[in-house]
Amino acid sequence: MPAGQIRLFLQMICQLMTSPLPCTVLLLLRPDHIRRVVELVVTAEVGGMEPIRAVAGLESHRVYLKPLTADQLLSVIEKPAAKVGLRLEAGLTDRLLEELVDQPSNLTLASYVMMLLWERRQGSLLTQAAFTAMGGVPGRSEEHTSELQSPCNLVCRLLL
Repeated sequence: MPAGQIRLFLQMICQLMTSPLPCTVLLLLRPDHIRRVVELVVTAEVGGMEPIRAVAGLESHRVYLKPLTADQLLSVIEKPAAKVGLRLEAGLTDRLLEELVDQPSNLTLASYVMMLLWERRQGSLLTQAAFTAMGGVPGRSEEHTSELQSPCNLVCRLLL
């Protein structure tokens, strides 16, 4: 991901951190990206990074999450869907688990793939056809890799 996109993303996070709205900012990064982000924040010549600079290099502000187990993924997939009245077509949960369980950032991927399935739902049904049409879990398909890695797109989706 280009450094300019990362800087823009971090500036958006800093604006949120300093907004008058009461909020807590939780920034999820893959472990292999932490060093690069910290370097960009510390060396940025662009103003407005002070809120993140204050905590970026502090280990005490980091929590490392292990990938979810199959049981945890099952809960992440099924419970929110059921809560809003969505159903998963027979066999879809198994396909999702099969593709997600060994991924290092499977919580992020599960959230993203469920959003994509919701966008392609048929009424209240999340379908295997939609999952197949989107090429499976993002990152395994070129079509969604750039969208998944676009920080501005993800921040906008999260904030809206």
